[in-house]
Amino acid sequence: MYFAYGSNMNEDELINEKVTILEGKKVLLRNYKIALARNSEKRKGGVLDIIPSEEESVEGVLYNIPDEDITKINKKEGVCVGAYEPIIINVEDCDGHTINGIISYQVCEKNDSKPASKEYKDSVLRGACEHGLSEDYRVKLKDVLEKNY
Repeated sequence: MYFAYGSNMNEDELINEKVTILEGKKVLLRNYKIALARNSEKRKGGVLDIIPSEEESVEGVLYNIPDEDITKINKKEGVCVGAYEPIIINVEDCDGHTINGIISYQVCEKNDSKPASKEYKDSVLRGACEHGLSEDYRVKLKDVLEKNY
């Protein structure tokens, strides 16, 4: 199982990488916040990260994918070049049940990034809408992507 909080919430991003999506549902990651923490040449601007924060939570998508497809996500996230690193987290489903041992990704070397490009921002927000993330969270996400916070 894989937790997406950025552009991979948009299922087209994963489908383009030939990742098989068996299921995708909205979940909550507690004690983290969303931030632009890295500039990406490929994305032509800032890209999202999850950063520990006791007072905040991150809405995202929990995907059930075949184990072998994690290597495709590792490649997309730039694990081999040190862009992101895999981490293991716990998330909550809409009924408040904790789901343990979920893979997600964090930026390896954080920096003061530029705002997100229009293409990246549109992909993230399309995924947030696609999976029914709350309106308040989508506004927050848009503000973070535009660095208006």
